[in-house]
Amino acid sequence: MKGQRDIYASWPAEATRRQLINEYWSNALGHYLFLVVVATVAVWFYNGQLNSIYMLVSVTLGITVYLPLYFILYRPIFTGDFLPKLETVIAAYEGRERAWLEKCKRDQLTNRALVFFLYAFDNASNANYLAATDKCADLLHKIFGSSPDGIKKALELVYKSDKRAKLESPSCRSEQKF
Repeated sequence: MKGQRDIYASWPAEATRRQLINEYWSNALGHYLFLVVVATVAVWFYNGQLNSIYMLVSVTLGITVYLPLYFILYRPIFTGDFLPKLETVIAAYEGRERAWLEKCKRDQLTNRALVFFLYAFDNASNANYLAATDKCADLLHKIFGSSPDGIKKALELVYKSDKRAKLESPSCRSEQKF
């Protein structure tokens, strides 16, 4: 299912799980049909006849024999072997995925640091692009993947003079410990 993850950036593990379960049952049916075809060819080879009654009996027996094989062979292998292995692999994958996301979160700058960096860049280049607007916050969200609300709050902190004045007040500075 690697191909699906290449096509869809947010391909969930649950979708892969469903595809693998579907593939298991398709393979089980293919296996059973192969057994029926081999048995039919073997009987036809020794009998030498192939007529409509023979085909009707073969299909009826094929359907009838599938039910015991389902409960004796295919279902126990599915629930006792395939599903536990699949769940183990998916749990390991999701654990690695969560660990990778946590590492990305730790490595990523905070919203405030990103906005301060861009503010300095914006002022140094005289681009005057940044503003405390939803549009700007949404664009920065698309670039950095951070929450648009957090970016908007950081933009408001930088661009709203009353909030900046609060931070620069002497009472606020005296409470900070360096």
